[in-house]
Amino acid sequence: FARASRPRPPALLPVAYCFTPNQSEKMMTPVFVYGTLKRGHGNHELLMHGARFVGEATTVEGFKIYQHDRPVYPMAKPAPADCQLRGEVWLVDDRTLAALDRLEGNGHFYEREKTPVEVSEQTNAGRLNARSLCEAWIYIYLGHVDRLHECGGMAVETATRGTRTEYDWR
Repeated sequence: FARASRPRPPALLPVAYCFTPNQSEKMMTPVFVYGTLKRGHGNHELLMHGARFVGEATTVEGFKIYQHDRPVYPMAKPAPADCQLRGEVWLVDDRTLAALDRLEGNGHFYEREKTPVEVSEQTNAGRLNARSLCEAWIYIYLGHVDRLHECGGMAVETATRGTRTEYDWR
């Protein structure tokens, strides 16, 4: 599925407006993670230092998730606009971003590109603070998916976007 050039949503905000970064976070980069980098998964330790959890998020543009039988890890590919990907947004420092690029094989196996995401920022008490649209990096699989399994999506009815399919790799 070729990625068509899509206009950015009009409410897209710079990441600084999605949450309130402290002084040391102003130079950090927002990254959307959807698989083994999420909390509770195998590569999450890369986000334990030099990163801050911003909130759970959903892509605005369409993506589907595919995976091999073994090893099991997800690969996002562009998809129709009614297929969104669920994940997390993290602020990462330069060293952590470089480590993520190495893990993902940026430029060879995956390509890091910006995408608009809808972020649910969590307060310190874990309550939902706000939902904002902002831009974050996502790793897109560069290979072919004809021999991969599509991870099942779940139909979700939303007040703002109607019925859509959400992909959440667990």
